[in-house]
Amino acid sequence: MLKNKTAVKILSLLIAIVLWAYVMGEVTPTTTYTLKNLKVNIVNEDILEEDGYAIAGNTDFRVAVTMEGKRSVVKKVRGDDLDITADVQGYRRGTHYVEVKVEAPDDVKVVDIKDSKIKIKVEEKVFEQKEVAVVLTGKTEGIELEDATASPDMIEISGAKSDVERVRSINAPVSAKNLEKGDGGTEVSLVAVDGSGDQVKEVELSTDKVRVEASVMRTKTVNLKTVVKGGGSNVTVEAPGKIKIQGTKKDLAKIKTIKTESIDVSGVKGTAVFTLVPDVPEGIKVLTSSDKLIATVTVK
Repeated sequence: MLKNKTAVKILSLLIAIVLWAYVMGEVTPTTTYTLKNLKVNIVNEDILEEDGYAIAGNTDFRVAVTMEGKRSVVKKVRGDDLDITADVQGYRRGTHYVEVKVEAPDDVKVVDIKDSKIKIKVEEKVFEQKEVAVVLTGKTEGIELEDATASPDMIEISGAKSDVERVRSINAPVSAKNLEKGDGGTEVSLVAVDGSGDQVKEVELSTDKVRVEASVMRTKTVNLKTVVKGGGSNVTVEAPGKIKIQGTKKDLAKIKTIKTESIDVSGVKGTAVFTLVPDVPEGIKVLTSSDKLIATVTVK
């Protein structure tokens, strides 16, 4: 008897759940549902530009759309299911408010668009040639680029007049690591920046990438060995034991000690001072200042 009552309760609960789901999904009248932060697609912007105009500033416009429909239908709608557009064809120089239109799937009705008009500023479209600047990024301490070139080294930028005027430089940011990995050359993406170094995204570049080639010069401190001839065993030499040099990573890896050109102390009586001349391999540069490369020789 008890088992029968328990079974009846369970069956009743299941029926109630099924009826609730049916009512919520099929029978319930309509409900509203809002999607926020939806991107507005600008249409016919190409026609605007063919007429010699362009939209100035940020064109990433966003709206919130409220829809109405059956709960089971409207809750499934996503941003990609909506066609959100603003048509800019025919506009000319000046500030305008353009209506946003939204097309929704069948059985769904759009009842509200927050910020239903977007504010655009139309200006003359201009073109300008800019030189590409190679900029070292990442770890830069003790690293320099030598003979840095970009190919192409000049590109064309275009856009609304005020946006183009904001551009101060077209940078080709490159890291020493990528240059060395590419045996002195690598392809990099260009960035248009203003006077503060912030990216100007609103302009178009005639090419997105360039090839950068440069020699990456690194620094290294190595031992310095002073070479002395003459004077016999009665010679005492006081000289720097270290020297800072610059070269490519590959060339520096081979060097642990740099010798000086020999100094002749055979004619020295007492104490004399000599300027040391490091004998460095081809492609290596001495960074230690010459006034520190002094040897004091004493002959007893």
